[in-house]
Amino acid sequence: MKFTFKPSPNYRDSLSTQGIMRDLTIGLLVVFAFSLFHYATGENLGVSYAIRAVGLLATSIISAEVTEAIYFVITKQPVVSSLKNSFGWVTAIILTLMCPINITYYALAVSTILAIFFGKLVFGGFGQNIFNPAALGRAIVMSSFAGSVAVDFATSATPTASFASAGWEMANDTFTLFIAQFGGLFEMFVGRYAGAIGETSALVILLVGAFLVWRKVIDWKVPVTYLVTIFVTTLLIGLVNGEGLWYPLFHLLTGGVMFGAIFMLTDPVTNPTSSAGRVIFAMGAAFLTVLIRIKANLPEGVLYSILLMNMLSPAIERLTTGNQIKTLAKNVRSVVIIAVAGLVVLVGLGSTLEAKEVRISVPTEDIEGIEGVAAGFGGDVKVTIATDDNGIITKVVAEGKDETETIGGAAIDKFNAEYFNSLQGVALAEADFDALDSVSGATITSTAIKNALKNARGEEVSNLALGSAYAINDDYSSFNAKIDNETADGNLVTYTIRVKGYGLIDPEGHAGESGHEYARNYYDVTVDKDTMSITSVKMTSFGDTEGIGDKVNNEEYLALFEGATLDSEIDTISGATWTSRSVHAACKAALEAANQ
Repeated sequence: MKFTFKPSPNYRDSLSTQGIMRDLTIGLLVVFAFSLFHYATGENLGVSYAIRAVGLLATSIISAEVTEAIYFVITKQPVVSSLKNSFGWVTAIILTLMCPINITYYALAVSTILAIFFGKLVFGGFGQNIFNPAALGRAIVMSSFAGSVAVDFATSATPTASFASAGWEMANDTFTLFIAQFGGLFEMFVGRYAGAIGETSALVILLVGAFLVWRKVIDWKVPVTYLVTIFVTTLLIGLVNGEGLWYPLFHLLTGGVMFGAIFMLTDPVTNPTSSAGRVIFAMGAAFLTVLIRIKANLPEGVLYSILLMNMLSPAIERLTTGNQIKTLAKNVRSVVIIAVAGLVVLVGLGSTLEAKEVRISVPTEDIEGIEGVAAGFGGDVKVTIATDDNGIITKVVAEGKDETETIGGAAIDKFNAEYFNSLQGVALAEADFDALDSVSGATITSTAIKNALKNARGEEVSNLALGSAYAINDDYSSFNAKIDNETADGNLVTYTIRVKGYGLIDPEGHAGESGHEYARNYYDVTVDKDTMSITSVKMTSFGDTEGIGDKVNNEEYLALFEGATLDSEIDTISGATWTSRSVHAACKAALEAANQ
């Protein structure tokens, strides 16, 4: 990248400020036109959203022009010519494109007025401002009008905010599910996802950027340096944390990175004039963007990185000023030092990132087909299998609203997004549902999904999610089983047994015997003394963890103990191992008592 620039003394530039602003306005309106198309045709959106976007743009432009007109009247400047040369509409368009569709007209109008007045006019007007006015206006929206939204226009979670809540780190396989919420990286490149009005489509913004570079409206070195620096920095952070190439691509495609690179960092008024200075300016903004994203409480770093670098522009100008040929070596050295220092600091900070537990919400597709249901961890899990006329599976969808959000719910999302793909094109009668992978840590839900698939095909399946097997004759002394009563009926003896549960009782006594430190489960165990085997088990009182331990009070499960002897092994219920073993303890106590 060359930093020298040697114009001829008789050089004449065909560009004019009016021409530059005209081309910039055209580029911004192209981005806005795509936004209108997205809102008019997007899922769960509609024409009303597009109309609102037009209303917001008109509100901002009118607010900007009226503010400048009043200022010019007060300062006794010619209003018409001053408005023509102030280009307040450019700030208004950029600010509107940076805001969400549900911002109120009032909030946008006030932010536009403050951006125009405090961001530009108080410094002397166009060409003399030190901050990017649109960035200042967006900062006002974020700090003062974050809760001012139109309730009739819903906005879903953005990729940037969602990833920030996950700690800016995610396992590669989890990212596949995560990005599916937004249509994948390609849809994000195109811009068909939730975000600010004009910041989502990287494709459209890059095409407009190429047009502006060709028209020499913007200096290509600024956006290229900014985007390359973000890519390299996040690539190294991703490599340190074991992430794939998707990590830097996600950073480039989300938030205001592309929009900021093309329309905000390139503002010639608020960035340095020398080539080296602009490279340093863009590089610094990139480092700050990544820093704010991964270490601050804000999900987006573009806006504030630009404002911070605006403050540093005079210092960068002094650092790189002078005869460009004589200062070439010094400027190159400055760029290299800043690049190395920035990478070392950010990669070091990035190595401390820790992924947070996050629910990946993949919308459940509504399809028609045969349905099957099985018991999951928190409730029923339902699957729907769609087939063609020949019985070939075309689509499978699972849902389970009562499953644990970050475990069972995430497992269902993974089946919907990935695992069910292997079933498409397979005959329903021949599909091997047991061959589907189970999601680690969500065994119960995974098993329930497979059972529901079998149920849909008409197979008899157990609703029990069984876990490890334990022998009746194991050591259950920690359960402190006590026989409270016994009733004989010939060779059959029924023992009423209390067994320590998993949880502590509450102050008022929790469904068990008050006065005990731990909750109690009560069982009636009937033993045939002739065969020394169990004939029935019933839970008469439950004092354990509700929603988990009470899964044991299931006729199908308790029936597993019928015919059991001390030498028998009986499975536990996954997720309720402790309470399951309390049944084992009660059975052992009953068999030992009958043997005396």
